[in-house]
Amino acid sequence: MEDLIFHTSLILSYLFLTGFLMSWREQAFSPFINRILIGVSCGMMGIVLMYFSIEISENVILDLRHLVLIIAALFGGPVSAMVAAVCIASGRILMFGVNEAALLVAALFLILGAVYSWITRLRFSNYVKGFLMNVVTLPLIFLTIQHLVDMKQGFVSTMYLTLLSIPVGFLTVALSLYLHRYNELVKMYKQQANVDFLTELNNVRKFDDEMNLYKKYKLPKGERLSILLIDIDHFKQVNDTYGHEAGDAVLRQLGQLLKENSRKEDIVSRNGGEEFSVLLHRCPLDLVQDIAERVRKAVESHPFELPDGRLIHMTISIGIASYPDTVQHIDSLYKEADEGLYQAKHHGRNRVCMN
Repeated sequence: MEDLIFHTSLILSYLFLTGFLMSWREQAFSPFINRILIGVSCGMMGIVLMYFSIEISENVILDLRHLVLIIAALFGGPVSAMVAAVCIASGRILMFGVNEAALLVAALFLILGAVYSWITRLRFSNYVKGFLMNVVTLPLIFLTIQHLVDMKQGFVSTMYLTLLSIPVGFLTVALSLYLHRYNELVKMYKQQANVDFLTELNNVRKFDDEMNLYKKYKLPKGERLSILLIDIDHFKQVNDTYGHEAGDAVLRQLGQLLKENSRKEDIVSRNGGEEFSVLLHRCPLDLVQDIAERVRKAVESHPFELPDGRLIHMTISIGIASYPDTVQHIDSLYKEADEGLYQAKHHGRNRVCMN
């Protein structure tokens, strides 16, 4: 029991560590890669548990590695479950050599991976699924031990394992769910801090962060930075004539147009009200002008659909500034773009201007 409680501490420490690391991870991988990583991580933890396992006989060991396989299945689905099962099965053979016990246990965990994968498809809560996985596992472990050793040893070992595995299984699932919800909330709050709630573009805070990052890391390397400062022409009339709901619809559609007509790497932001911006890294001035004109034409030709189904046409004015082509000091970039926007407004709107 002391050894099994030590294994419980290892599993809980593993959950807290991975939960902490996941909360700091900024770069999101594809769902498939995430499942692979979950499977590999749980498989490696299973191997660690084997290293500290309880030796029942010369070739038979006991531990709680099936619990990390349950975690993999619950939070990564069939792919994670099978990857973790393969890692654990391979680790069992590599650590203890090729013998009857190693091959039998390796086969057992591959079977458990398949069974767990099937259980994940059932329409139950994760608590119920975890309990079912635990219940299915214990008799299979008993049969394996009694085959390799004897009936009495199999019964005693499985009894001790059951006394700890069931409550620890519930605790493991509960803690995993808590950490998962916590990380999802952290991710949501981080996103909300940098994303405009209406258009789902970057907000002004993200815009400022990108400018500061450029000054700190890109400016010393002599990299270019350009900005398009965009304002909707006569936007107040839309709110006054059709209502604020219609104005919000126009803002959302304009945000989508800006993303579609900018480069993938450009930083498109809503700076506030009807003012938008596009930051362009490493972009020659002639290409900046082409992108600005493309955006202007796309907005001019787009029929904006209002909540009541009516279609209206809008135009935008754009001011351009580019470092080091049109400004010599990076701190003047936004001001120069704003001057260009003022000129575009002053000379009739629906145009691109550079101060």
